[in-house]
Amino acid sequence: MKIDVELVLSIFQRGEQWHLAAQDGLFPAPRFGLCAVVGEERTMILCRAPLYGSGPLLATISSSETTCPVSPERKLTREITSYYWNLSDNSEPAAFINPVVEGMIGFNAVGLTKEEMKDSWKYVSRICTGTPIHFTALSFARHTRINASLDGVLLSDYKIHYYGCMRPQDTAYLCDECLSNYPA
Repeated sequence: MKIDVELVLSIFQRGEQWHLAAQDGLFPAPRFGLCAVVGEERTMILCRAPLYGSGPLLATISSSETTCPVSPERKLTREITSYYWNLSDNSEPAAFINPVVEGMIGFNAVGLTKEEMKDSWKYVSRICTGTPIHFTALSFARHTRINASLDGVLLSDYKIHYYGCMRPQDTAYLCDECLSNYPA
């Protein structure tokens, strides 16, 4: 089988940096509007802003800086940084009929080992009152495009890696191997 591949890489440069301490309830956040920590695991922030979203940026939370109490189940043996990145442009209003733009900042742990990936939710830094969130604005620098053709590719040679199961109630997204680990 012949496969034509086109890779496009957008290169961004770092800009303004700022820090914000999470608060209980609604709190103001530059570029995001009014925000609140949401989700059972306290790893997401929901924000509302007039007309425009945040634009391209990077946000990080460090496991050593979280102010949340740590249960034995979530105790880490090393520093882990959780990331959120938004590469969307902010040049056009994001809303027309409803002038309020909602945005979700959802953090993901990066650099986990294969074993840690099985329970990756444990490694995402939680957000509590006082947890510092670090932001870096990004600006577009340039695009790079590469075209290539690959001959003799056999899709049967490639296998999707299995990193663990999600919750049993999320069965629509589970593979058969995962489902067999849960009683019916």
